[in-house]
Amino acid sequence: MKGLRCDRIMVWFLVLGAFSTACQQPLIPTRVRRVVAEQEVTAGSFVYVLPRTVVRVSMEITRHTERQGPFHEYREQFLNISEGIDADRVWWNISNLQIETRQEIDPQQYYVVDPGTHMESNYLALSRAGLVLTAEEGVAGELGTIHPVPRKADVPLFFPGQAIVPPQDVTLEWSYTIEETDSGFVRVPFSYEKVRYRDKEEMALEAADFIIRIRERRVDLLDGMAGEYPDGKALELLLEEMERAEKEYLALFTGKILKETFTVEYDVIPTTASIQTATILCWFSEEKGLVNENEPGGIPVALDIRPETLPPPLKHFGEEAGIHDTTDCLVYRIPDVALLRVTNGKQTLAMKRALIYQLGETVCLPVKLKMEK
Repeated sequence: MKGLRCDRIMVWFLVLGAFSTACQQPLIPTRVRRVVAEQEVTAGSFVYVLPRTVVRVSMEITRHTERQGPFHEYREQFLNISEGIDADRVWWNISNLQIETRQEIDPQQYYVVDPGTHMESNYLALSRAGLVLTAEEGVAGELGTIHPVPRKADVPLFFPGQAIVPPQDVTLEWSYTIEETDSGFVRVPFSYEKVRYRDKEEMALEAADFIIRIRERRVDLLDGMAGEYPDGKALELLLEEMERAEKEYLALFTGKILKETFTVEYDVIPTTASIQTATILCWFSEEKGLVNENEPGGIPVALDIRPETLPPPLKHFGEEAGIHDTTDCLVYRIPDVALLRVTNGKQTLAMKRALIYQLGETVCLPVKLKMEK
């Protein structure tokens, strides 16, 4: 009887062992592979990509065109003013410069994940943090120019006041001609225009007198001494027109300045090589603006990138270590902080601190680590 009971117990243990063995599933590890050419992606897998940072430098350059007035030598004599432009010249300066960064996918850092049996990592948390990107977020953005802009043609400067001060006087003169008639000879009058060319000093004096009359008229209006005194909006418009006319005539003595602003953009993708030496964006000259490298007078405008090492230094994972595949580990990037500085020779034009993903560390996240939202 005892032998039969033991046999039954043994049978039950064998049945339970067989059942538990049948219920157990083989443990399948999670594989993460670097995507290469003609990579096959199986059903149930997903693809992600590591981010990289692109630095955009937007630079505004301004051309200043200075022209002396045609009556500049008479400004002290007739108007008692000493300021003004004494010589024609054109010069350039960098009037504004901005440094911006944008995040985009790195086309060399695609990974395909074959989920294993116990993959519990919250991949979306990495994506929301910007440490990885989805493959649907777009390809690398279009890079800006890295060449000088075409040369801009010089713009002539006109002095509208010269139209009111003509270089010649035209007067109507009368004369007579002798014509023979049946009764004798008679004088027949006729008119003609006589042109007299004036010298520069006479023209300058007329322009100066006009400026003085405008100033006197404005004083009379403001003091209420004018015969017909406008008020309200009419007075405001009249004073504005008088000011505009005075500036146009005054430019005949002091000269004019024309400012033209042009914008160029340069995109740089930081690499380990670019942090060793500064990246030259363009060559700039105060006399000509953007020039070629071999033109005289050009000074390089360069982007200098200085990363700040993250303490403690992390061990690289990826191409630098010769590893392209991993098991039970998600690969992601931790960006490094870098100081971006644009210089024009020894002068710093702009400076900014920014996150540069490709200069940071590539590390692993265990797939069995559950991250909170």
